[in-house]
Order: sequence, then C-alpha cells, then structure tokens
Amino acid sequence: MKRPKEGSLQAGFACADITPAESLPMAGYIYRTEPADGMHDSLHAKAAAFQCGDTAAVLVSLDLLFVSRGWGTKVREAIEQETGVPFDNILVAATHTHSGPDVFSPFATTTDAMSRYEESLFDTCVQVAKKSVESAESAAMKWCSLLSENVASNRRNPLQLTDSGRSVIRVEDASLKVKAHLVSFACHPTVMGPENLKYSADLFGVAAREVEEKFPGSVCLMFNGAAADASTRFTRRRQTWPELERLGKKLARQIVQASRASTAVKSGTVSAKSTLIAASFQESPSVAEAEKHLEEVMEKTRADCRRSREDGGETPALVRPDLEGAAAQLMISKHGGWKSIFGTTVAEIELQVIRVGDIIICGLPGEFFGNRGSDLKNAALPKFAFIIGYANGYWGYIVPPKEAKLGGYEPIMSPIQPSQEPEIIRQAKALVKATKKGPSRYKVPCHA
Repeated sequence: MKRPKEGSLQAGFACADITPAESLPMAGYIYRTEPADGMHDSLHAKAAAFQCGDTAAVLVSLDLLFVSRGWGTKVREAIEQETGVPFDNILVAATHTHSGPDVFSPFATTTDAMSRYEESLFDTCVQVAKKSVESAESAAMKWCSLLSENVASNRRNPLQLTDSGRSVIRVEDASLKVKAHLVSFACHPTVMGPENLKYSADLFGVAAREVEEKFPGSVCLMFNGAAADASTRFTRRRQTWPELERLGKKLARQIVQASRASTAVKSGTVSAKSTLIAASFQESPSVAEAEKHLEEVMEKTRADCRRSREDGGETPALVRPDLEGAAAQLMISKHGGWKSIFGTTVAEIELQVIRVGDIIICGLPGEFFGNRGSDLKNAALPKFAFIIGYANGYWGYIVPPKEAKLGGYEPIMSPIQPSQEPEIIRQAKALVKATKKGPSRYKVPCHA
C-alpha cells in the first residue's frame, strides 16, 4: 500500500474461494448428522483495506458459521506480519451461513480432512487480506441506511422490530466507478435447513452475487449484524433453492437501492480501539435435568403438532427451535458445560471499533440482540454506524436479562450470564464514543 496524500483515502479489495474440496461435517444444525455431499454455490473470503495518512485497517468477511477466538487471533497476527497493519486494526468476521463446514467446532471430531481445510483457510485468509492492502487506490465512500422489508424479521416475535442498524457502504474510485459495497445486515442466513447437504453461502451468497453482477468488477462484502433475534424464519416460504434465489435477489435489490441512494461521507482518518471484558459462564443443568427437559419439550411438541393438524394448520414455526434448544442443552451438559466446551474458566470478550472517516465500525464477538445494534448506532451519532457481529471470535448468544426471562432457544444457547450483558453493551457504547472522537496512534509502514 503506497502512502496516500494527507487526508486522502485509499481502499483495496480482494476475494478468494474457500469452498472445501472434500466432504466435511457441516455446521449450524444439531439435527444434521451427515457430511456435505457437494456444493451448490461457492463460499468466499473477502477483504477490504482502508488507509488514510499513516494508519490503515483491514476487514475480512468469511462464509462460515463463526470464527473461533483462538484462530481469529492467530490469523490477525499473521495479517499484521504480512501487511504491517496493526492487530487492533484488523477485523475478521463470519457471515454465519449454516451451510458451511463445521470448522472450529468444539463438538466436532478433528480429522485429517478438516485439518487440511483449516490450514488452507488460514493461508487464504491471510493472502486475501494482503491482496486488498496491495491493491489499494484512491477512493471515496458513500453511506446509506438499508431499509429492508420481508427478508428478515424478529424470529422470537414477528410483531417486534429487529436491528435498525442495517447499512450499506459504497466505495468508488477516482473515476467514480463502484469498487465495492460493504453491507451490514442483521439476519440468520438460514433459508436452507438441516436437510441441505450442499455447501452454500445461503442468503448472503446470492445477494452478494447479484450486487456484483449489477456493478461489474466490484466486490460485495456481506457482514452480519446484531442478529441474535433476526432470521428468515417467518419470511421464507419454504427451505428450497428456488426460495433462496427469491429472497437473496430481494435483498440484493434492496442493497442496490440503498447504494444508489447513498450520500458522500468524510473519508479521512483511519483509527481503531478495542477492549477485553472478562465474563463468567452460565452454569449448565445436570445431564439428568437436561434429559428431563428434552422429554418435556418433545411431549409439548407432539401435542402442539397434533392440535395444529386437527385445526387444519401447519406445524408451528417455533417447534423446531424449541426442540433444537432442548437437544443442544443436553449436548452441552454431556460435554461438561460451557467451561469445558470453551476450555477456559473465563470468556475474554473482545469489543472492537474501527473508524474510517465518518463511519464507525463496531465488531461484536457473538450474537447480540437487535435492539443493541440500534443502541450502538445511536451511540455513533452524528457519525454513521456499521455493526459487524460474529467478529474476532464467538461467544454464542449474549442475551439481555429481559430476554433471558422470556426463555427460548437463545437463552439456552447463551454461554454468558445475562446479568453481564448490560455492562458489555455499556463498554461497547463507550468504545464507540471514544473512537469517534479521536484517532489511534497506530501506524502502518509503506509498501512499495
């Protein structure tokens, strides 16, 4: 990356295929036990690099379920070594597709094939970041809030709102040609269900493909947001490939509309700040208690389905997640609880905020509720927030106390005690406010 003129922005982008060449266990659904039997559409690693003056930042998007903290730390260290971009200025996030390989899973058995894939993934991630840095050229940014309808909804209660912090960044070169879009869209991309055995980037893969076709030569980086309570559960008509195309193309049209409505934002100043929070794990029930709960849920499910059939209706939409939650709780208990699963007594939650001009990028290492994304968006004002979930690690669902009292799948799958969630959000908002005020002191060397 050549050193730009003071106050001018340079941006570069790169993309690489990370679809496994072998059949691997698939991530995302507890009831899916068979490995992948092929590919429907490619999984990608995409990177964006931004530099202004002597500071730079790199964002990487991976079509995976999640990125473990240990692996994410190592890959960020390797990117720093290859590019000179400081560790704290590098964000690596997963899109949360449920049709990718079960890499990093604490429940999966490590095989030679999975080890080969993880090694290849690591190298590809570093190289795509390096290429984005090396390809940087003069650029300008535009931003627009993404108003999306009938793609995602609140999966716990379809009558409630989801994250209002969805947004689109449009990057143009000196000739005003579109070079890239960065999209923050809070939603579990789960159009395809556990019956699917094909690798797929799901909703975000179709949307990115369509946007890139609309703007030839551009790269569309999809990032998830505060998506704990957002999904396609109530918006998809079925879980088929044609339905994936329908919803993905709908999202793409909304992204394109936002892109064309975007307005210029100041692009000077690249900086970053981060903080670590030590959080305590929740205690898990005994195996006997978890087995009893699963039996109760199964009995309730049978009764609900029976009543639904008698009334001539369909199976209730919340039946499967309730079953999955109870089954997952039993699996967690059998593995000795969250401390045993993560191999640590304390969760190190890294909150990261990267500033690129007037855009404030907030990286969250897990699944946060939609209203928290809105809170962070408000904290960034008058700057423009860009929320990225599943970033730099994964600590599961981070559930507010109010939502925990309501029960359901998300609280069951939350490793972190709900009482700690407000403090995590308080510190995230403080970091956002601190970052929007001033630059970091990190510097990046020139690359000829």
